[in-house]
Amino acid sequence: MPSRPKQHVIADQAVSAVRAIWADQGAAVEEVRRDYGEDLLVQTRLNGRMDSSRIWVQVKGSASVRLNSSGPLSVPVSSSLLLRWERTVDLVVVVLWDVVNRVGWYATPQEKFSQRDLLANLNGDMKLEISRDKPFDLAAAEHLAWEARIKLANIELQCALQSWQDSEGLNHGDAEYFKEKANATLQNFLFDIGIRSSSGTIAESFMSELKAEAHRMPDGDVRRDVQAFAQELTLLAVMRTIHENSAGNGVPTTLLACSVESIYDGVFQGLSDD
Repeated sequence: MPSRPKQHVIADQAVSAVRAIWADQGAAVEEVRRDYGEDLLVQTRLNGRMDSSRIWVQVKGSASVRLNSSGPLSVPVSSSLLLRWERTVDLVVVVLWDVVNRVGWYATPQEKFSQRDLLANLNGDMKLEISRDKPFDLAAAEHLAWEARIKLANIELQCALQSWQDSEGLNHGDAEYFKEKANATLQNFLFDIGIRSSSGTIAESFMSELKAEAHRMPDGDVRRDVQAFAQELTLLAVMRTIHENSAGNGVPTTLLACSVESIYDGVFQGLSDD
C-alpha cells in the first residue's frame, strides 16, 4: 500500500491536535469529511447546555514554523472562501499548527478583508496574518467559545429589535412577538454571563460587584445627579462582569446597552434625585 504524502500526514496530525484541544474545552467536535474549506465543526456548551452558536475551524498544518522569529505568521486562504465566511453569522477560526513543536496560533478572519478586494481577486488567494500573540490552546478555545456566544446573542438581539421597531403600529401580534424574542435573547445572555440567576432575579454575585464598583469610586467624587451615578455604576459593573465571566471578551454596543438598561431598571427602578 503506497504511503500518504507527507503534507497529508502533517495536515491530519494538525487537525487531530486542534480537535483534541476543543474536546478538552468541553465542545462537541466533528471533522468535516468533504473539503469545502473547513476542517472542524465545533459546538460548544455551557453549564450542560449546548450553545446555539457554532464555530467553523480551518487548520493549517506546518512542520517548519520558526519559533525564534518575532514577525507575524501568515497563511494563504482563497478569496472565495473568505467571502463565504464574511457572509455567515457563525464564528470562523483559522489555526496554524506546528506539528513538530506541538504549538499553534489562531486568527478570526471575518471582517479582516474588504468584500471589494475579495471580489476583485475571487479566483486567487489572500494572505491572512496570524499574530504570535494569539496562541491556540485551552484558554484560547474558551475565549473563542464565548466570542461565538456573544456574537450570536448580539446578532439575534439586533434582528429582534429591528423587527420589533418595523412592526410597531402595523401588526400588534408581530410587535409583541419580536418584543418577547428580544427580551428572551437578552435574559438568556444575562443568565449565561452570570448577571441573572436561574430564577430570573439579579444574581447575588452581580449585586456584590455593583457594591464593589461603588467603593472603587474616588472618595472626593461629588455627584449631584443620583441617576447618572447609578447608571455609571451599572455600566461599569456590567462591563467588568462580562469581561471576567467570558474569558476576557468584550461586548458589542447593542448587547451592552440593552444589558445595562435591563439591569438598571431592575436594581434602581424608581430612583430619583429627590
